[in-house]
Amino acid sequence: MAETHLTNRAIYEEIDRTKRNDPDATIYGVWNFILALQFPCSAGYVTRFHGENELLFRTYHYMDFKTIPTNFLVVQCKRQSLQARPSGWEEGVNQLTQYLSDTHGKRPIWLRRPVYGFVAIGKLMRVFKYDDENECVLNWGLPGYPSGNIYHLVDDDVLIQQILDYIRANH
Repeated sequence: MAETHLTNRAIYEEIDRTKRNDPDATIYGVWNFILALQFPCSAGYVTRFHGENELLFRTYHYMDFKTIPTNFLVVQCKRQSLQARPSGWEEGVNQLTQYLSDTHGKRPIWLRRPVYGFVAIGKLMRVFKYDDENECVLNWGLPGYPSGNIYHLVDDDVLIQQILDYIRANH
């Protein structure tokens, strides 16, 4: 079996402890664990938390994962109680789009490198890729897999690991 985030007992237990009404910060904590394994500081990766991006009078939090000086992955997290609501996914995608448009805009062609985004709601996640020309995010999937899939942190840990490996190799 391939080594995934579930190999780490602390991450597995944190995912297992996640409850329906836990705040968004709980999900950020889970993703911080997962991504710190995949993108360690010792390899030159840095995590930045953002909490001052206001949209429609509400503050939203984001996590950027980058290699200095290139941002390549943004994670937008939502509490588990929004998993079953289409509006929760829509809100997460809209916030991710807004954030990436604000931070990347229409970059000149010579500065364009892939920028990926995750919308994580509770134990579920979707993957996106930023489209510079249209300033939006597009559903993304591994080559050979459909885009727009929803992945479960426990049930789809191997696929999530393959996604993270791909992003690490192609950012």
